Amino acid sequence: MIFAIAAGLGAVSRFVLRSVVDSPTGTMLANVIGATMLGWLVAGPWTDHEMWVAGTGFLGSFTTFSTWMWESKENPAPIFVTLVAGLIGAWIGSLAA
Repeated sequence: MIFAIAAGLGAVSRFVLRSVVDSPTGTMLANVIGATMLGWLVAGPWTDHEMWVAGTGFLGSFTTFSTWMWESKENPAPIFVTLVAGLIGAWIGSLAA
């Protein structure tokens, strides 16, 4: 049940972000924020259950690979930016833990 709640909150959070920031920038922000949060989560002192709920539940529905790929077919430039920013974000998140 907690997993479903976390997934729902992640999806709603992405919806709110994308309603404030137009795509593809909103999609890129969701993915980079998600990578940063996942880096922090993986490096932190969390239990497997907490990582599953937050990482797979919330962040899995907050980030979006399919929308990123769909938007990139029209403009492939954000692919590189998102990949680099996501890796940097994951690294920064792991340092912050």
